[in-house]
Amino acid sequence: LRHELERVQSERDHALQEREDVGKDHQQAESERKNLRTELRECRFRESRLLQDYSELEDENISLQKQVSILRSSQVEFESAKHEIRRLSEEVEELNSQVEELSHLKKIAEKQMEEALESLQAEREAKYALKKELDQRMNSESIYNLSNLALSIRGITEDQTICSDGEDDSPALRRIEADLKTQEPGTSAAGKQVDLFSEIHLNELKKLEKQLELAESEKGVLQQNLRESQHAVEKSQGELQAFVARIVQLSAHVQSLQHLHSKLPEKQVEDTAMDKLTQ
Repeated sequence: LRHELERVQSERDHALQEREDVGKDHQQAESERKNLRTELRECRFRESRLLQDYSELEDENISLQKQVSILRSSQVEFESAKHEIRRLSEEVEELNSQVEELSHLKKIAEKQMEEALESLQAEREAKYALKKELDQRMNSESIYNLSNLALSIRGITEDQTICSDGEDDSPALRRIEADLKTQEPGTSAAGKQVDLFSEIHLNELKKLEKQLELAESEKGVLQQNLRESQHAVEKSQGELQAFVARIVQLSAHVQSLQHLHSKLPEKQVEDTAMDKLTQ
């Protein structure tokens, strides 16, 4: 009986020890279960947060792709604007050279017109002086010739009256003498020469007037071309300023997009670091 009692006691002690071990295992299992539940809740919370971050990153990625496409189109517009600016700059330079050339031609035309007017004035004065001198010489020569002719005719008539012994004067001689007396000086050959000189002078004046009209018309054409060139230059400058403003706007937009694009990797690195810390 003693041996049986000792065996029962040892079994009871062993059972109690096993019960205690089982209780400890149960407590440990409960604590592990609680820890697992806590970790599960944390994992679910982290999963929901990661899903939310993922959706936000997807949306941001879509917006960034849209901005990249806009940036590419803006870059294409920027390149086309640069090409257009280059073309407009070349046109402005060409128009400036045309304006300078037209200004130079205008100065040359004005100088030629002034020289033509001066030469015309000098030619008029010279022709007027020559005409005046020619009229004076013709008048003096015609008066001298007429006086000699009148004296010779009077001598002939006196001889005829002496030879005819008181006969009547010839009616033809009387008519010639009367015509010479009544004829004014400078109305015969001198008048014809003066008319011829006046006709030549008028023809020269008409030619010079035609040349002057041609120079005036050329001057008007040059002035019209100059005004058109100046208007084209002003228009090109306005278009150039508009393109420059557009380029400045596109450059600011490109810089803002590049700034946003540079911020995106930094945000992704920060999110990765936060995930590692939470784990």
